[in-house]
Amino acid sequence: MRANYGMKGDNLPTPPQVISLCRSKNITRLRLFDPNAAALVVSETGWPSAGGGNASTVDNARAYNNNLISHVNEKTGMPKRPGNDLEVDIFALFNENLKPEGTEQNFGIFYADMTEEKAAA
Repeated sequence: MRANYGMKGDNLPTPPQVISLCRSKNITRLRLFDPNAAALVVSETGWPSAGGGNASTVDNARAYNNNLISHVNEKTGMPKRPGNDLEVDIFALFNENLKPEGTEQNFGIFYADMTEEKAAA
């Protein structure tokens, strides 16, 4: 399980702070730049905690993230590739304040001050 760092914020923590945070939360892989071109990875996945209407709630984001993590940990694969391990990128590690206002700013599982977004619980 990985989480994308995010790059569109003028208030994001430094890379050493991010590494320390990830270690403390048992996030073992973090994609900072280019994806691994040798692997088939289908984009990113996530759920906004605000900014997108009635479905963009902290509870929905938490349920989505927790169910995604459970599915990956079950190692059942996908319908057309059962039993294969999944590479999943949760979008995103941090809320990004320089993205367009609305849902795009609210996909993070952490705030820029490294406190946990309630959608990550």
